[in-house]
Amino acid sequence: LALQTVRDRFNEALGSANAGLLEVTNSETLRLGTDVVFSSGRSKLNAAGHEQLSEIVAALNEAWQALPADEEWVLSVEGHADITPIRRSRFRSNRELSAARAQSVADYLIAETVLEQADVLVASFGEFRPLDPAKTPEAFAKNRRVELRILKRSPSKNF
Repeated sequence: LALQTVRDRFNEALGSANAGLLEVTNSETLRLGTDVVFSSGRSKLNAAGHEQLSEIVAALNEAWQALPADEEWVLSVEGHADITPIRRSRFRSNRELSAARAQSVADYLIAETVLEQADVLVASFGEFRPLDPAKTPEAFAKNRRVELRILKRSPSKNF
């Protein structure tokens, strides 16, 4: 029920301002397409990225504070890439680029929300978890993303 509330609050907060850049995929995942948020081969949020993330700050704060206090939660910020090899970039691989992008999103959210560093987990999957396995520009665009997942911490607090 708490995670359904998170989804509802994200959807309400995003409303018509979403413009298709953010997608709430299920009760605990928010998908952010990276093509608008980052310039090609870059990990620094661009102006559109700051604007897009600012749209979810209030919703994330509200959702985070609505989670059951008797359990521990973590926000997983997961970077994903397409299969296009890295060329002319400071990053050696798609995994490295997607890690840096996830870290940029995490840093922004830690600075702008009620989340603390201990509440955030950063992960990188590079090109290894595609949403669409096709080798088309549309599939590649779908696979370049950062996903935010609200997860329960395990009892040992280790993942």
